[in-house]
Parts: sequence; C-alpha cells; structure tokens
Amino acid sequence: MPEPAPAATPAARRREAALAVHFCLFAAAWLFLHWNVQAAISQDHGRDLLCYARTAHGETPYLDFQWIYGPLAPYVYGAAFRVAGASVAAARDLYLVFVLLGALATAWAARRLLPPGGAHAAGVLVLFWGGAPHSYNQVLLLPLFALGADALLAALDAPRPPARRLAAIYGIGLLAGLIKGNVGIAWIAAATLVLLVGAQVRAAGGTAPRTQVAGGSAGLLLGAGGALAGLAAVYLPLYFAMPEAHRRLCFGIGARYGFQGSILESVFAWPRVLVECLASALGAPLPSSGPWTQIGAFDLLDRGLAVPFLGVCGFAVGAAALLLHARRGRPWAGAVMARLGLWTTAVLLAHELPIHGSPYALLDAALPPLLLLALDLGRQGAAALGARVAGPRAGRVLLLGWLVVAPAWLTAAHLRGAEVAVVPLHLARGGGIRVYSDPQREELEATVLAVRRLTGAGEAVAVLPYDPLYAFLADRANPLYAMPVEAFDFSPADEAEMIAALERGPVRCVLVTNFALSLHPADGVFGVTHLPVLARHVAERYLPVFRSGFGPWRGFPFHPEGAQVLVMWRRGSELPPEFPR
Repeated sequence: MPEPAPAATPAARRREAALAVHFCLFAAAWLFLHWNVQAAISQDHGRDLLCYARTAHGETPYLDFQWIYGPLAPYVYGAAFRVAGASVAAARDLYLVFVLLGALATAWAARRLLPPGGAHAAGVLVLFWGGAPHSYNQVLLLPLFALGADALLAALDAPRPPARRLAAIYGIGLLAGLIKGNVGIAWIAAATLVLLVGAQVRAAGGTAPRTQVAGGSAGLLLGAGGALAGLAAVYLPLYFAMPEAHRRLCFGIGARYGFQGSILESVFAWPRVLVECLASALGAPLPSSGPWTQIGAFDLLDRGLAVPFLGVCGFAVGAAALLLHARRGRPWAGAVMARLGLWTTAVLLAHELPIHGSPYALLDAALPPLLLLALDLGRQGAAALGARVAGPRAGRVLLLGWLVVAPAWLTAAHLRGAEVAVVPLHLARGGGIRVYSDPQREELEATVLAVRRLTGAGEAVAVLPYDPLYAFLADRANPLYAMPVEAFDFSPADEAEMIAALERGPVRCVLVTNFALSLHPADGVFGVTHLPVLARHVAERYLPVFRSGFGPWRGFPFHPEGAQVLVMWRRGSELPPEFPR
C-alpha cells in the first residue's frame, strides 16, 4: 500500500488549495455549458422518463409496468419530478448532478494512490467520461463506486478492516444492487474476493496474525451475506407478487441476447463469449449461433474492443502471478494488492461488456476503479520516464500543462458541439431542454403535437414496438405493461394481454415507430419475428393518419435523425378535421 503522506508544508497546502479552486471553476464551467442541454434524446431516455413519471404518480415499477433495472432510480428521479415537475430537463440536470458527485468522489478516492495533481486529473476526467449517454439510470452508480473504491483501498491498508469500512463497502453493494441488480452483486463478490485475498497477503507477510485474519474473513462473509439478504428482501416480494409473464419481462431480459433463460444465465455466459472472441482474434471461424450472432456482426470486434479487452485480461493474469510472489513476504505486497483489487473490481463491474459489446458499463460502474488504476500506473511510468529523460521537474511541467490543456479541451468540445445548432424543444415536458439536432426537435414536436390534438388529457396512447419517449412528451398514459415490445420471448398469452389492453377503453391512438423494422438482429422485426397476432390486430383496426420523420420508411430507428413514426387512429372513431383520411 502507499506510504503515509508526510505532513503538508505551507507550499504544498497552497498548491492543494489552488487545485481545489481550479477544479471548482472547471466544474462550474462544465455545469454552465451542459445545464439544460442534451445532445440527443433516445428511446432509452424515453423509457426512463416514462418510468420516473409513472413512479412519481404513485405507480410501482414491476407491478404496474415493466422495468428491467433496480427500483431505486425510479424513486430518486420520481422525487425530483414531484418537486420540479416531470420534464426532460429535470432528469437531465439531476443526471449532471450525479456526474459531478461522481467526479468529486473519484477525486477524493484518488488521493489514496495519487498526489493532489493526480486526484485533480481524476475528477476532471470523470466530468468528461462519466455517465452513459443513452440512459439516466446507471449514472447513480458512478459516485457510489467511487466511494466504494475509496473504502476498499482504506480497508486493504488496515491490518484488519474496520467495521465502518466494511459497512460502507457492503452498504454500497446493497444500494448498487437496488440500482442495477447484477452490478450490485458483482460489486459484493469483487469486494469480498479482494478483501479475503488481501487478508491472506497480510497473514503471509506477517502484518496480521492468523486468528485476526480468520475473524476478519468471517466478518467479510457475514457482510456479504447481509447485503445479499437485503437485496433479496426487496426483490423477492416484488418477484412473487408478479405473474409469470411479467417476471420474464422484468427479470428474464437475457432472452434478448440469445438466451431463453434468466438474466443470470446471460451474466455468467461471458467466459464462453470471451473464449469465442479470443478464438476469432486468432483466426478461428465465427460461431454460427450464440449470443454474438443474436446481437449481430460480432459487435465487440466491430467496435474495436476485443484486442484491448483481451490485453487487460492478460494483464490481470500477470498481476495474479505477481501477487503469488508478493505473498512470500516481498515489501511491495500491499501495493500489488491495492492495484489488483482495483483491477478485479473494475473487471467484475464491467461483466456485461462481453455480452452485448456496449461500452456503457465502463462509463458508470467500472470507471472509478479503472480510472484510478490507469492514472496510478501512468503516473509511475511517467515519473520513471521523466526522471530518466527530462529530470525531476518533468512531473510539475506535466501538471502545469494539464491545468492549461483541460479548460481548453472543455471549450473545444463545447465549440464542436455548438457547430450543430443547439435548439430548444418547444414542448411542456421538455422543461426548456435544448438539443443538438434541429431534425430531432422538428420530428418530436410534430409527432407529440399530433398526438395531443388527436387525444384528450389522460387518454391512453400505445407506442409500438418501442419508443416511450413520445408517450412521455405527450403526457399520455401507456396502456401496455410491456415497455418495450421488442423481440422478447412473448407467448400467445402475452399477445392476448396486449390486445385486451388495446380494446379496454378502447385505445383510439397507436403510434408505430420504425423500430418495427430495426436492422439490429436482437430487436427483430415487429410482426415477423415476434408478436404477429398483435401486429395484425393493429393493422386491421387502425389506419395511419399522420407520419413524422424524413425520407422513405426505413429500419433506422435511432434518434436524432433516424426516427420515424406512423400515428394510427382507430377505424370508426371520429377524426378531427385537420387530419384528412
């Protein structure tokens, strides 16, 4: 572990104060440039927004509508909606607050491995990289796991982890599990593994007696069991209160990635995926079936992530071998354990990466430990290189360059974004949000205004197969439990339930987005690969009265420029005169 920091001199305290002021000014500029601004609003944002709005109105996730994440985020954002009103701006601004908290927490944790300049850099980098751009939900994990990394490093540094540190570590696992269940379980498993191995390293090095290590290990297992029991106490009552069909929609999302079982099967399928990835990188033919073919075109390789992912896995093997030497009493055993602990937690928190190929897991859950590890290794490498090549003042020169480059980097990024017009979304539920796409603004406004002219306040509007954003912006109820209606393993009973929901009332307005023709194999083709009876029912009972979007109807359903919508109206219902038949 790092040596205790010497007492700070007056000059060092002045430098730390200057860095703190610089970070505050930088964060204020970042907030000013991003407040009420969102590059694009996606379908997944619409899913989150509609869930938060329904939760704010007293509905319960899982029981009243489909929700595939944990129950905590809907109540956090729902509370904000009750205070500030349901709007895109309210969710976006709270999202920015969580990114800022993540930056502060990461800078606080970084002080255990890095000098003040390195901790400053860690916080600034989180402002740039933190937060998955397509969802509001996962960003709550960012400050949690930054604080978790701090608590984990502190626990590894102690002869026996204090009870308050263990309570913080497993409390963070419990909260993370209520945000995203599998990620919380991954944190609990990673922290327990790292602390158990750390205890053995301390025992092998003679820094802690065996009896103390045994007692501490029992405390670790007790803490992990308590956190898992807390998750079970929340999820199991919800699970057993749901019908079987709804359980599959909320907790069986692994079927979307080529599995017919539960999400746990998807989580634990990643070793197989990794082997297939390695075999392909070595020239073996791609598999003809399995998760990769369900996702389409081997997404991980297409995005250039396979080689670095395999590289860091190789580093993990090397670090484990180094740990074996450290356990023989080497003086650097604690330092190796700290770095190995950060690496292990980052890998397990990013376990979804090899399943669906999306790097979003690296931007929230795994970012704090991975960033701390990367900066620490980079600092040590730069210090060694600087001392050998440029002399002892190289570190100070690099820090001064960082303080100059970081604000310029932020300004340049903002100016690049400003090359696309930042336009306000003229809808009540936009809340004054501005977007970087005039085509998206026009398409959203046209569709929402058409829906509001056709339907009355509080009237139900179904959106098929996926884009709850329109229902949220139009402030209309969604009559369907499923959200989205994608290529899940729907049964005939599921289709009958959806049709009954459309006939209850009956629902006069249905929106069909071009997500129905998605080019992504995992999404399927609505009415062909899934839900043919529901698609036929809509075609027979509804006729198109309005279409938004640009160009020919095509399967490119992603915002901002690609979304298109057919507004369908029930046959036989009176149509307002401004909508010709």
